[in-house]
Amino acid sequence: MLKAINKIIFTFLGLSLFLTWPGISFGSSLNLYFFYGLGCPHCAKAEKFLDTEILSQHPNLKINRYEVYSHIQNSQLLSRVADKLQVKVGGVPFLVIGDKAFVGFAEGISDLGIKQQVEFCLINTCPDVVAPY
Repeated sequence: MLKAINKIIFTFLGLSLFLTWPGISFGSSLNLYFFYGLGCPHCAKAEKFLDTEILSQHPNLKINRYEVYSHIQNSQLLSRVADKLQVKVGGVPFLVIGDKAFVGFAEGISDLGIKQQVEFCLINTCPDVVAPY
């Protein structure tokens, strides 16, 4: 009986340690803002990357999607956000994670930066600069 109780206690302590280990995010949530244009091939690659790689690894991540070619309000929001971040909008895709913007998408470059920023913001507290808009 004592062995069973000890086993339960050690299992619980081990699980608690694992769930609070830095880099493991089960309770954290994060907003990612994705501005894109329908028909944009770079946007399609970025969206596929976000849906297959980022969301699968970080289910607490929320991707807020804004199509800017057909929706003037979304285009205006993109301009306001870029002004706030002091970033020049050279086109889409335009992603915002915390207080960092990613303009464009290139596999092997952008994807690594996006992964790093998502993981950083899930471990640390990053400001959500888009939420007020």
